[in-house]
Amino acid sequence: MILCYTLESGQHNIYALYQDSAMMRKWKKDMLSSNDVQKLSLNQMESDILMQINLAHFLKDKPYNFMWMLNYMPYIALSIYESYDYLKKYKLLNITSLIDDEIIALEHWRLKIKFFEEDSFAKNVLLINNIALINKIYFNTCPRFEFIGKIFRLNDMGIYTLNNDYIGNTHLSYLYFQNKSLYEKNLFTTDIKTSKVKCNGKSKIKMMYDGTDYSLDQIGKQGYEFGMFCGQKLTEIFSDIKICKREKPIMDLLTNTSRFHDLNFRIDNRDLNTANLRAALFTDLTNESKAISIYLIHLYCMLNFVMKIFNNVVPESESYNLRVKFNCVHYVTFNLTKVYNHFMASKLLNKKIKQFNQIANDKNKFLFSNNSFCKYMRHYDFLDKSGKIIISENKFDMNKPYFGSIESSFDDMSYNDLQQVLNTKGNELINVLHEWLDIQ
Repeated sequence: MILCYTLESGQHNIYALYQDSAMMRKWKKDMLSSNDVQKLSLNQMESDILMQINLAHFLKDKPYNFMWMLNYMPYIALSIYESYDYLKKYKLLNITSLIDDEIIALEHWRLKIKFFEEDSFAKNVLLINNIALINKIYFNTCPRFEFIGKIFRLNDMGIYTLNNDYIGNTHLSYLYFQNKSLYEKNLFTTDIKTSKVKCNGKSKIKMMYDGTDYSLDQIGKQGYEFGMFCGQKLTEIFSDIKICKREKPIMDLLTNTSRFHDLNFRIDNRDLNTANLRAALFTDLTNESKAISIYLIHLYCMLNFVMKIFNNVVPESESYNLRVKFNCVHYVTFNLTKVYNHFMASKLLNKKIKQFNQIANDKNKFLFSNNSFCKYMRHYDFLDKSGKIIISENKFDMNKPYFGSIESSFDDMSYNDLQQVLNTKGNELINVLHEWLDIQ
């Protein structure tokens, strides 16, 4: 077993390939043993972890590093949490250790690949409105920013843009970092006589930022500390995955950045006034519709980041590129389906909403209905819930990305074919969101 470099599209792609014909012969005789399947999982895990360590070295001096990490942290946390979980499950831990608080933090972050953790659409709308309210009261009453509240209407979101594409925002950053318990309760009441909505939690919110719980102005520090923690754990996990002998010193492998594309782009900042957002999806910007606008902006930002930045820096020849893209497109589709169902239940369907439903249920909807492959894109075990390997005997190939699991799951669809389908679907969703939000 050796660590090989294969040249694809001018980029180096790392796969730990088992040069063991006995494993191939087992398919003809019987199913692979549990140890053989474990080796496949460790193989892919090593490739993903090494790629992320290399990517961290590549990004450390880039001017867009902070914006990148705010968007990318859920995917790092997913890899660390799931790798640790797999190694612990099969008693393969040697170096890596996590205390309870670290596991909780990683679980909190990994769930953000879903964007919104709550299954209830109404709870997610409540959460978004509360975050907006907390920020508004913070800037209105905090001495450092009181003048802002006197001069401006505080309905702005700080937006990161690339060529006028939204690729991140401050509201989403706060959602990532803040403890959910601080805003999971309803901070609004509606006056029965006047039907006006008012805040009933100003004193509670003031206590948040007077104490240590409120972390809006600590995001930079927290991001840096979490990034350092992730870097340490990635290295520990990589050391724990001792599945092959390396021909190069380990430091040479960890600091290899040659496989990434260095893009010369400039990230700009702008404010988006959500009170005046011309969202063609809505008839009026009520409390709920403003929250739904922000809900859609979050999905739009992350999809743009993955499709237009991540996808260009990390080449598609890297198998980890597909893991991130698959999860992103999957959960954007999942969340937009929630929006569609909400408007359908409210009998507010219109042409634009129906347009999304057509894209979500197009000929490629089968991608996200294959539960075994979707599960593998989030975890590292090639076994399904029943304990059966998800790779068919006649599709198994050590030289293919994911070893034939794509071909087995999607009727002989190749890795490159799946990449193309995800690119098409991702860009269609971007266009729909762009039109829905009436972004100028």
